[in-house]
Amino acid sequence: MKSFSRAFFSITITALAGCSSAPPAARCPEAPTTSASAKAAPSDAATTKPAAGETRLAITITPDPRTSAVDVALVVEGDPTKLMRWAIKEPFGAVKLTDLHDDGGPITPTGSLDKGGITLGKAPRGALHLGYAITVRPALPNQVLPVNLDPNHFEAAGEALLALPEALDDQLVATTLHLRSDTWSEPGASAASSFGFGSDREVSAHGRDLRFATYLVGKLGHALFETHEGHDEAVWLGYTSFDPRPISADVAAFRTAIREIFHESEGAPLTLLIVADGRTPGSFRVTRRASSILAHVSSGEPWSGPVRISVATEVIHGWLGSRLWIGPDDPAHEAESYWFSEGVSRGLARDLLFRFGLITTTELLDEMHGLAGVLATSPRRKESNAALAARVKDPGGIPLVVARGAIYAARVDTLIRAKTNGKRGLPEVLRELYDRAKEKRGPLPASAWVEAVTAAIGPAEKDVFHKVIEEGALPDLPEGLLGPCFQGAARPYAAFDLGFDEPATRAQPSLEIVGLRPGGPAERAGLRAGDVLIDAAVSQGRAETKVTLVVMRGEEKKTIGYLPAGPSAAWRGWVRKRDVAEEACTK
Repeated sequence: MKSFSRAFFSITITALAGCSSAPPAARCPEAPTTSASAKAAPSDAATTKPAAGETRLAITITPDPRTSAVDVALVVEGDPTKLMRWAIKEPFGAVKLTDLHDDGGPITPTGSLDKGGITLGKAPRGALHLGYAITVRPALPNQVLPVNLDPNHFEAAGEALLALPEALDDQLVATTLHLRSDTWSEPGASAASSFGFGSDREVSAHGRDLRFATYLVGKLGHALFETHEGHDEAVWLGYTSFDPRPISADVAAFRTAIREIFHESEGAPLTLLIVADGRTPGSFRVTRRASSILAHVSSGEPWSGPVRISVATEVIHGWLGSRLWIGPDDPAHEAESYWFSEGVSRGLARDLLFRFGLITTTELLDEMHGLAGVLATSPRRKESNAALAARVKDPGGIPLVVARGAIYAARVDTLIRAKTNGKRGLPEVLRELYDRAKEKRGPLPASAWVEAVTAAIGPAEKDVFHKVIEEGALPDLPEGLLGPCFQGAARPYAAFDLGFDEPATRAQPSLEIVGLRPGGPAERAGLRAGDVLIDAAVSQGRAETKVTLVVMRGEEKKTIGYLPAGPSAAWRGWVRKRDVAEEACTK
């Protein structure tokens, strides 16, 4: 199908006011971490061979914790006209050019790698050698930077690490990757990347895949799952409260199940990267990277329902929101399709995990009540899909889009199963749309979705889609939405409202509080502009769980505690039936 060229992006949820809960509640859904169009290429690229005469690239990355510097050396051979302009996508830290020459000698560039990129003074002849050093500041406690380098580990996002020609973004490059771990004084260090475990890898990838990969050095654990269905690897860094080995096997098996849904016998290699860091439990983040899924978790984070659902959603993104894209895909309007790429993907992930016995009935209720709470309490709940998409990066936008799509997907699946006596459901509709997208080799219009669900359920579904997805009305939810173990019941919800922008605060070099809202819960509890965040115990999305902040105000350390609760509302909820056995709970 269509090979998309746009780069990954990461939307930070700047405030969680739109994320709602009542006990028990689900964590706020993650923001999308890739553009819809870029997801397809990273999962496919490594299986494709570059044509003869195409670009050949060798990358050597040498992190040195003793000097807080990362040396990067690149040797490239290819079409000289494509090698004139070099840039780091999102520079971080000071970048010093250390080498630039070709077979004819030194080359003088214009510009700077950390300030927009460089342009070569002449077309290179033969092999071009580019070297530079990135000096990074140490991370403060609970702070995750694009390039982290300390005596214990090195982690870097390729967009902040690699200088590459933009002309190679859409071109397959035969790449030799050498990620050195011998600069560590402590023995036992090894290396890995989004392309798998090991210091040395041979990969065929688009230039954008190299940019949007993750690179790791430290004491790593590793698991390999090689079957006729595909190649899966897992790498973990740091200590976790769970055993990563069975978790990695579950993820590999889940990916095999998704391939079977879409009738694909083989899949491109995928690496699961798990990084345990200093964040507080509950503030995990899962992102789709090139050829990989990256999970940042606290060392005390359990592998709970919310984490499983987030990882499974990113697995599904290898198909939904990439090879199968419903709606506009141009950058100006692609957010109008997030109800599908993010919401339906999350709904499918939750449903399949529950069917496979990988999340419990309690975790299922937590997820659904969290999503329902978003719909009931979001201050933006009455915005149309187009209006919401136009300001999707504003606070509460992503959680609301995800909630709309995920609960709507559950409704569609329930109605299809009821009409077909369980013989068909949402996966079968998605498979048919997927086959259409493969044949078309490009995105499908929203009308294709409407046609598919009206054919499966009835003509009234056209109006339901318009009201629920396009206009933002609360959907009518059928009884049996969650299967035979649950029944509907009215439920109060309170909006999760932290009162300041925690992600933006943690991204600040100074950790000074960002986005403190006048009159919000944090300010009422005593948080002040200018306070510096030292620590935060936050259960994201849980309005009923007390938040504890430790801040510095001048020379004085202060502890501030409060409930992150905003406006409340009542809507549909579910309760567990006591007379139905656990093994009979799946639809």
